[in-house]
Amino acid sequence: MMVALLVQLKTMPITITRSSDPNYHHTRMIDGNQIAFFHFKSPLSNHFPADFKLSSGDITDTFSCTEQRLFQQRALICGEDAIAQQIMDLKRGGDIKRISHKIKVDETKWTRKVEEDVIYEAMYAKFSQNARLRDYLVGTGDAVLIEGCTDTRWGGGVSMNNIDGNTKFSGENLCGVTLMKVRAALN
Repeated sequence: MMVALLVQLKTMPITITRSSDPNYHHTRMIDGNQIAFFHFKSPLSNHFPADFKLSSGDITDTFSCTEQRLFQQRALICGEDAIAQQIMDLKRGGDIKRISHKIKVDETKWTRKVEEDVIYEAMYAKFSQNARLRDYLVGTGDAVLIEGCTDTRWGGGVSMNNIDGNTKFSGENLCGVTLMKVRAALN
């Protein structure tokens, strides 16, 4: 059973979705100035469904989520055109993530800088082209945004289920860091 809660976050009302497990929230305030998020139901997630458009040359593509743009670009840059098309045919972040494991990554082409640039561009497009999402992100104020997952590159290195006010994060938190850069650009 899903329960929707409305809380005042800085000056912006933020809907926080919670599963029937009282310890699991998709987006949650920690310590007053940190926001942890995880799951496709959090607007901060790369899996959150939000259409946006990006152009490359004469071609404009519509993406269903930032995860789709990230992995479409990874596939194209690494010469995996067929997988890129399969990714564009999908709409859900989880399905896209699963198929992305088929990409044979060429690390001489798909560098850390390229990945960071691609995700920034996708996140900026998502939040700048969707007014409600832009307001949501900007409404987080100066809070530190942390993806609550065990992934130590994209997330904080700690599962949402284990986050509390005393949590020490060990991950790079690329997702949260990029969101904070996008928030600064939109302010």
